[in-house]
Amino acid sequence: MPIIYNHKGKSIRIEEFEADRAWLGEEQDGFKSRVENEQAWRVSVDTINAGNFNLDLKNPQSPDTGPGDLDHLLPEYEKLLAQIAETRAQLKAQLMEALTR
Repeated sequence: MPIIYNHKGKSIRIEEFEADRAWLGEEQDGFKSRVENEQAWRVSVDTINAGNFNLDLKNPQSPDTGPGDLDHLLPEYEKLLAQIAETRAQLKAQLMEALTR
């Protein structure tokens, strides 16, 4: 049974590629069985060319929703800043205590 090794030396059995192989389909029928899904989608040659042949493209099945609602994020950010300031003050007090012993 063929074994493939990845860049970290962990072995991968050829059977692990069966789902991919099944999705690829057969060249004889023009790959008609291929269906776009969450892991596989078509990209036009124009899109690839416009991106300077960079194939690291965003998945259109899960569009980027952006950073989120500012009215929710800002209070969370301020809360985190307060926690950081409190932790820093505690650490500083503990260090000062340790240095004065």
